[in-house]
Amino acid sequence: MKKTENSKGNVLNNPKFEIVVLWIQAHIGQLIVFLLGATYFSTALMIAVSLQDALLTLGPTLSWIVAAPMALFGQMIRGSLVYFNQANPYRISKMWEYLGMVFAFVLTVWACYEVHHLFSSQGIGDAAQISAIGFIVAGFFLEAYFLGEINRTNRSVLVANPDMIQQVIDYEREYADLQIAIGEAKIELEYAKRDRLSGALRKRQPTSAPKQAPTPLIEEHTHEPEEEAEDVISEPLFSFSTNGNGHVKN
Repeated sequence: MKKTENSKGNVLNNPKFEIVVLWIQAHIGQLIVFLLGATYFSTALMIAVSLQDALLTLGPTLSWIVAAPMALFGQMIRGSLVYFNQANPYRISKMWEYLGMVFAFVLTVWACYEVHHLFSSQGIGDAAQISAIGFIVAGFFLEAYFLGEINRTNRSVLVANPDMIQQVIDYEREYADLQIAIGEAKIELEYAKRDRLSGALRKRQPTSAPKQAPTPLIEEHTHEPEEEAEDVISEPLFSFSTNGNGHVKN
């Protein structure tokens, strides 16, 4: 039993082993960054070679001019999207941490599909495709692990600084109040637009002529027409006279 304890103690207290551990802890971040850069560059190189072969109709020089920047910048955009949330890492919401992971997963699947499709179009065998896709998938796990460690480091910075935690909480509260105020202002603006539009439509509607009240039946049978008729009848239309022979003479 004593021998076992001594052997364990010798392993744990081996100064050379501790130096290796300390060196790894001191340089693991740089190593991960180097490996991520190598992953992005190698993926871009595989895509560029396949694109250049597919774009040979443009000529050997122009095909490389088009293929190389397209593949390289595509992988640079991929890495930027994965780590873009580190531009403002001190957020309370977990959504920002998961967003980088979602980007990493989606863009890794796309890179695997792109490499597989381009290699198949060039007639490259399945063995090479499996190696290339495995290399890209391993890069995804490296991204995920590194991103998780960065987020934990950010959390530890907040935990060690209560003043910064209060600043983050105040910022999130004020930002929420701002979003509510913006929403209320939008609603009031929509109501104001609706009222103004309704008023404009009412002004544009043509005004209909007022309807005349029906004339009472009693007013239609007044005595004035009868008096005029009597006057007309009382006046003879023709004057008649008789001559000596008894004939009527006008």
